[in-house]
Amino acid sequence: MWKLGRIVEMRKGKGVIRRATVQLANGTRWIRPVSLLLPMEITGDETESTEEFGVDDCEQEEMIKEATKNIVDPNMEREESESDDLP
Repeated sequence: MWKLGRIVEMRKGKGVIRRATVQLANGTRWIRPVSLLLPMEITGDETESTEEFGVDDCEQEEMIKEATKNIVDPNMEREESESDDLP
């Protein structure tokens, strides 16, 4: 399951943004490399907390699944196909 959070701080290393502090819904903060973060685009109308609109956990989980269904996990192993065996 993907964790959903908000980037609250960007951290530079050698002049380039390399890490970000991400705040989760429960208030916990994680520091993660930018390469492991996947952006979710939202409009200004969607910036309010889902709790304010009475979205329950199951409904929120479904929304997250729908939004992330096409995202490929970079740690996932690639399936081998017959074309991989070609010289």
